[in-house]
Parts: sequence; C-alpha cells; structure tokens
Amino acid sequence: MSDLSLSPTRPSLTIANRTFTDVKNLKRLICYASGTNNGSFRLPEAAAGYTPSGALRFQVLAIEYWSFQVAALGEVALLAYSDNDCTIDAATALTNPVYPGGNAAIAGLPWLVLPVGKYELATDFVVPNTKFLSVECNTAAARVFIAAYGYEIV
Repeated sequence: MSDLSLSPTRPSLTIANRTFTDVKNLKRLICYASGTNNGSFRLPEAAAGYTPSGALRFQVLAIEYWSFQVAALGEVALLAYSDNDCTIDAATALTNPVYPGGNAAIAGLPWLVLPVGKYELATDFVVPNTKFLSVECNTAAARVFIAAYGYEIV
C-alpha cells in the first residue's frame, strides 16, 4: 500500500516498498485502458500524453494499478514506450513499442489479470525524451487505471 508521510522535516511517499523522499520533483503520470485498447500516460492535469522535457529522460520506479474488472487469468497490460500519443483507452496502436527487457511476453508477466483491487509494482524503466510511456491492454474484459511514479533524469 502507498504511504504518504508528511514529516515536518521531509515529506516522503512509499509505493511498492520504494520510498520517494524528493516528492517535490516526483512525477505521477496516469493512464486508463480497457479491453484491447491502449493508453498513453499523462500528468493528471494534462490533455495530452507526457514526454520528458528537453533532453531529459523519465525513469519509472513504481507503479500503482487498480483492476476494476476481470474475466479470466492472463495478461492484462504491457508497459511500454512508443513514438506516438495513443490518448487514453483508445484503439490506436502503439508505434514502435519498446518493452522493459525488450520482450513483450516477459514485460507482460507483472501485469496479470488479478481480482478486482489495487496493486503495486516496483520497476525501473527509462523512457527516452521523445517517447510516450504507454500501456497495451490485451484482455477483452479487463479495465485498469494505472499511476506511474518516477523522476526526470539526465
């Protein structure tokens, strides 16, 4: 479970057993996908998909995801980055997707269809500065909301 500490000396946030102490620079990107649709992550207040600023990259260190509907066990979503902003919960395919470890089948292992609930996952996935962090949903009856936490890095 995520845990927000508002210590008077230094606020922190813990997700998937990772404690973020630089909360001022921590970015939280959100995405929603259902069925066989895809989605690109964005800042909560943004209308378009997020790409790291300037020459920076985005390092994803933790994921929270909420499963709202499941049909049967199997892969529900694959984390990736792509050349395009496929919006939120859209049939638009990811262009030139790259998965953690480079393999879609392996990348999907952490994203199993689980009972309805909230789950956390520690990860370390770096998105280049011109790419969009995305999710590929591939289970017809699945619905997931995902938040990715990380920092812009050089």
